[in-house]
Amino acid sequence: MIQTLTKILLFFLLILNFGWVAGQHDSSMFNFSPLQSNGMGKPVVRIVVNKSFKQTAGWTEKLKDIGKVNIVYSYNSMGVCEYTSEKSFLEHKQKTYSAKKYAKFSNEWYAMREQSMEPKFLEYFNKNIMEVGMMGFNDARPADATLRVEILYMDPEDHRYVNSPPPYISTICTFFAKDEILARYEFVAVGSREKNMRDRMTECFAIAGKMLSKNIVKKMRAIEKNGPVNSGTFTESED
Repeated sequence: MIQTLTKILLFFLLILNFGWVAGQHDSSMFNFSPLQSNGMGKPVVRIVVNKSFKQTAGWTEKLKDIGKVNIVYSYNSMGVCEYTSEKSFLEHKQKTYSAKKYAKFSNEWYAMREQSMEPKFLEYFNKNIMEVGMMGFNDARPADATLRVEILYMDPEDHRYVNSPPPYISTICTFFAKDEILARYEFVAVGSREKNMRDRMTECFAIAGKMLSKNIVKKMRAIEKNGPVNSGTFTESED
């Protein structure tokens, strides 16, 4: 009897967990508000089911004459998991890992940015944005504008407990030229539970590049059809 009840419980737990897996590639399902205080000095993650993609400054139509875009990435103000800074996160890892394991982890932590995450963002950004005559580069070449990808929050952990959030990043992407902000967008990119940290974060960056470019292309097409509009601050849906 006890074995039967145990099997039934495990079955229902599996179903609950599958609910996350089934929706893990639909990055528009979630709007995360990371780093909110839980009253105990630790940040928590709140998940709201919607399809928000927010433009918080500038006008999308200012991007219509932009050809080459130099992309730069910033991690300076990034929170990681339950830590409000990357430094605190790495200090925790250093305390809990052996010296050998931490050295391997920290090397991978920094290497995966230039080797995997940033190239994948660029790849998926260009796949869509080239439809409107724009193209991004990661090599600091002369360009018409700069796109600053600021990572506000990153959760690279492999959470496998029931109803746990998948890996994701929260980012602000700002286009500017000659110190003028052309357009700024804020959104969250949700990945899936890949086996290793590099794959998990690389997928999040790929989804971020896709989300950003698809929404810009969608807005630009609307401008071409209906004429310039006051973009201001608005919320769009990511398809």
